[in-house]
Formats: sequence, structure tokens, C-alpha cells
Amino acid sequence: MKNRACIKISLICLLSSLPIQPRSISNSEINLNKISNQIIEILKIYQIPEDIDKKGIGISTDSGLISQNYTSLQNKIAGFLEQEKPLKFLLVGFPFKSANTEKKVLGQTPDMAERRSLEYLQKCIRAIKAVYPHGVVLVIFCDGIPFCEYLGISAQTVKLYEQGLQKLVRDIPEIKLITSDTLQNQLALSSPQEICDIIDKYSPSDEEFNNQLKTDATLQDGYKTLLGRLEIEFDSNQGREFLKTHGPLSKLTKALMAREMRMRRFIESQFDSASFMRLTVHYSKDLVKKFGIMLSPDSFITPYHGVLVDDGNGKWFIRLRKDIDLHSYEEVSEAVNDLQCQYMRRK
Repeated sequence: MKNRACIKISLICLLSSLPIQPRSISNSEINLNKISNQIIEILKIYQIPEDIDKKGIGISTDSGLISQNYTSLQNKIAGFLEQEKPLKFLLVGFPFKSANTEKKVLGQTPDMAERRSLEYLQKCIRAIKAVYPHGVVLVIFCDGIPFCEYLGISAQTVKLYEQGLQKLVRDIPEIKLITSDTLQNQLALSSPQEICDIIDKYSPSDEEFNNQLKTDATLQDGYKTLLGRLEIEFDSNQGREFLKTHGPLSKLTKALMAREMRMRRFIESQFDSASFMRLTVHYSKDLVKKFGIMLSPDSFITPYHGVLVDDGNGKWFIRLRKDIDLHSYEEVSEAVNDLQCQYMRRK
């Protein structure tokens, strides 16, 4: 418990230092309902409308947005306004590039898919910032280290990916990254493995998770979806070789899910829900707990699992490498903040 308290204090110190420049305004000038409703309308534009994880493996899903109630979320935003608190969003994601360069991505460093996705998030945050008077920031917790071992990704590859992301957000002040280096420095850790060790102090253990999976229908549904996603992830020569040594796939899927549940509890203990609005790159029905946010205008593929395709006239989307028509598109590269970013452009 003492260690957890120290971790929490360190992260609070880190986040309290994030530069936010609030605009001075009195309570009498604020129409809480009007501003919170404006923010809800902005978020709706960027909301994930369906289960993209299932869609990505060919399972059709119906939109759940029609029946969703935004009142509780609007009340939470109004609470930030009433207390004149900065509006801080926390998004867990951007772990590392897929190792499947045969069928999914162009390489293992951040490229134009990440850059455009970050710009897309920036556009959302800036729209909210224009109506919210006390400062807005998006904190991205990069979650590569806890999961890389299950996917054949080295810790060094994760760190190179995070360093690339740092370059890409250099000119995007609305977005702050918490990387594995950030955690190691703040928590006085000597290696990435120690991050996993801290997370693994939380429940459930692998054994507890496996027992829970036997009877929990929601977990079973999540397991089937993740299993399908990992089948695509390991659909390469390199992936199949990895499974020969570290498989079977079912074992990896269960271990990854158990670690994800522990990491979720770690994050919940460090980031007070009263101080943060939680975002997720997955579909979410519970809007107060997490709000599912898109990373690109019309794509169900996250930037680290696909390739940016520039269709011209400002239109772009993200697709798996194998699904791009090479007769119509060519691979090109542009430098962004000293980082070469590959993507596919219409010929």
C-alpha cells in the first residue's frame, strides 16, 4: 500500500505540472448547461458508433448510440465547469506498431497514420477548448510495455515507438504523453519490466482470471473477440514462428486479457475519476466510465494496426496493408518534426 501511495503521488505531481493556460472568467458568466451541452455535441462527432473490435474481425454490429443517454456525462462536465477546473481527458493507447509488416503496417515506427490520428484528436480538443473556459488537455497513457511480451515486440522497439510519438506531438501542445520512460523516471524504476511488476501486484492473477473466464459471459465474449484479432495479428511468417515458441494463441490471449485487467486497476488507482474524463479507442456503452473516441474520420482501424491512405482532396483513411490496391496507390514518405512518416498516396 505504501508503494502504491508513492506511485500515485508521483503521477499526481507529473500531471499537475502539465501546462494549461486557463482563461479568466467568473461563475456568473458561465452557462453550465449551455457549455456542457456544446461539449457533448462536439464529442458526439468523434464518438465511436459501433464495436470496431468485432467489425475488424468480420462480425457485424449494430450501432448502440441511438439508445445512449448523455445526461450523466453532461452533468460530469458541468461539475468541472462549476469548480472552474481544467478539463483533462485521459486516453490509454498508442502502445506500439503491429509486428505484422506483411499484411497490416508499413513498419514498426510511428508514421503518417499516427500523425494524422493525433491531428484528428487535436481537432477535437481544440473544438472543446474553444467553448470551455478553464483549459483543456489530452493525456495519452502509452500502454506498450505491459503488452509487448505477448506479441513478440521488444521493450526497445516500444521505446523507439514512444520516442517517435514524442516527436509527432512536439507541435501539438494540447496532447501530452505518458510513456514508459516517463513512468520509469517518475517512479524511480530501473527497467521496463519493473512497470509490469507494479501492474502485476493488482488482481486478478492469471489463475484467477482463468477461473473467472469459465463462468463470466462478458469475459467470454471479449476473449472470443480478442482471439480473432490476434489471429489476424499473427497471420504472418514472423507471427507463426513466434507462436511455435510462445503459443498456443489461446494461452497468449488469456494472459494478455489478465494483464489488461490488472493494468486497468493500476490506472484507476492513479488517475482519479473526479479529475479526469476517460476516453477509449474502443466502443463504450458506459459513457461516464469511458467515452469511445475515433482516431480517424471513417476508419475502424487504429493507426498502429494499419496504414494511412491519402485519397487526395483532404480525404484519408486507415486500412490494413493487405487491403490497399497497389495499382491505385504508391508508398511515399514525408518528414514531420524530423521523423520520416510513410503512407500510401493515390497515384
